[in-house]
Amino acid sequence: MKIGHDRVSTVDQDPGLQIDALRNARCKRIYTEYVGGNTRKRPQFDRLFDSLRAGDTLFVWRFDRLGRSVSHLVGIAEKLRYSNEILEAAAQSRSSQSRRRRLQAASLTRYVRRGAAHERCPD
Repeated sequence: MKIGHDRVSTVDQDPGLQIDALRNARCKRIYTEYVGGNTRKRPQFDRLFDSLRAGDTLFVWRFDRLGRSVSHLVGIAEKLRYSNEILEAAAQSRSSQSRRRRLQAASLTRYVRRGAAHERCPD
């Protein structure tokens, strides 16, 4: 099952764009969170993680909506890979991201895919 997660920093912000992307990706469930990226307590994120099962796909609009830093995202990807779950992000706009962020997102995507491929085809 494809499960979506979106996050905005305050209740004054509109998560509509993210939710539209998750709906277009055909997410069966969507967890919306109104917390800053540095906040450690994330109840919707915890509920989402508790609901994931082997073979599920966690789908986000952009990777920066999911984690606080690249190392935090890698930690999430590791947890997902260990549990045989998949992480994907909607196409990220080149105009709205710096080159560094695009490279980080591409690196994280390769890392997750490489791990998933290794799990499917062990040595």
